[in-house]
Amino acid sequence: MGGIAFPMISMCDLPFSEIATTKWTYGDYAIGFSREWGLRNGFSPVWYCNNGSRVYNQLFKMLIETIEHEEKGYMGMAMYLLSNVKFVQAPLVTKNRKFKNYRFYDEREYRLVPYITETDKHEVMPYLTEDGYADYKKQIGHSRLDFGVSFEYSDIKYLIVNSESNIKDVRKILSSSPEVSHINIVTKKDVMEDFIGIEHNEEILPSPKESDIEATLRHLNRMTQDFKQGWELIRKSKNNIEK
Repeated sequence: MGGIAFPMISMCDLPFSEIATTKWTYGDYAIGFSREWGLRNGFSPVWYCNNGSRVYNQLFKMLIETIEHEEKGYMGMAMYLLSNVKFVQAPLVTKNRKFKNYRFYDEREYRLVPYITETDKHEVMPYLTEDGYADYKKQIGHSRLDFGVSFEYSDIKYLIVNSESNIKDVRKILSSSPEVSHINIVTKKDVMEDFIGIEHNEEILPSPKESDIEATLRHLNRMTQDFKQGWELIRKSKNNIEK
């Protein structure tokens, strides 16, 4: 059985400190939503598993059995469970980049997959085979659907754009909407250069010369302490003998 494509909306639950160290695999722009908005709209973490693991094998077995027994209701549930599973790592091909073995686990993906009743309402297939998905993209030209999740400006916390000129363009577009004044707009370069200070715990290592001096001082301190302890023991022993 080949790959299966599901309609979905995917996001990453990453703090800025981790965004700054990612590969920017999917592009140079990002929209940061509030966690409350995501939970309110039904987003939840995907279930990461390894290909061939017990969990994956059981899910696949459940799907095969429901297909063989023509249990349509259970098949829908089995497919929905499968749509929320992702391999820890696997090959990845995007519009501009290719990865032999990309580690999806590091993305901490949150996903929203529509129910079959929702896809039926919009006359969209609830899933496609790998070949079917390739044909779909050839016909449509992209993989975007005409329905999704609505949001308000208040749900947006920040925007990451590619350049300083992009900031001016975005502010110009949003200038007619006073409710967007709270949104922070920063560039990818700002994030990569640690504008929130993720390097604040960088350790300053001593030079080799300083290391030698420090090692000598530590040795002298240990000898001094040992001498004090030895002298204290001698003093106590002498006092006990005199008594």
